[in-house]
Amino acid sequence: MSTPPAGTTKKRLFSRNDYLAPLPIPTGEKPSDVLNTIWRKNEVFLDIGNYSIGSAVMVLWPMAMLFLLMSYITPDPLMWGGALIIIGIPTLFLIQGLFRDVPLPVRFNRQRREVCVPREDGEYWIVPWESVTAAATQQSSVSQAGKATMGLLIIGFENPDPQAKEDNKHFWFGFNCGGGTTAMALWECMRSYMEIGPDAVEDQTARFDRSKGIWA
Repeated sequence: MSTPPAGTTKKRLFSRNDYLAPLPIPTGEKPSDVLNTIWRKNEVFLDIGNYSIGSAVMVLWPMAMLFLLMSYITPDPLMWGGALIIIGIPTLFLIQGLFRDVPLPVRFNRQRREVCVPREDGEYWIVPWESVTAAATQQSSVSQAGKATMGLLIIGFENPDPQAKEDNKHFWFGFNCGGGTTAMALWECMRSYMEIGPDAVEDQTARFDRSKGIWA
């Protein structure tokens, strides 16, 4: 994944790309795990995953409530048909995802200054932290409803094996966090952990601790 140097910003009419690494530079944003991507954090490593059932539920639930309210105000059979298409199809993908194995997270090892990237069939890459690429991309569109802005945080890794095949040389994963400052705040969770320390990153991993059972 070849990108311009960190700190470079490319602006177009309806888009903007901010290149954050390599080498990682401070963005000025406060670390914020906006998508609950941090699975585990300690003095040695930070686990980051983009598999979140809760995020999908958070998106579908308000839409379902909105359709229920609209059908209560103005009952219309066509509205239920639209709801089945807009909500039903993503729900089917969500249910299908519940029966799949949870993908392993990417592990940022602070002591070794390395990143462990899980791949298919139990394979994994050990990538130097200084070679990790990151970019915050943001795009805008204009319609009758107004201006809509969407964006991603994209993190890329290079296969350290020089003999790797062309289709196995690069790997990247993205986070639908809206781009811009939100993507920078999410990137700061990884950069601050590796460059400053665990205490620089706030996490919500306490939600996984059920030492007192379900009553906790």
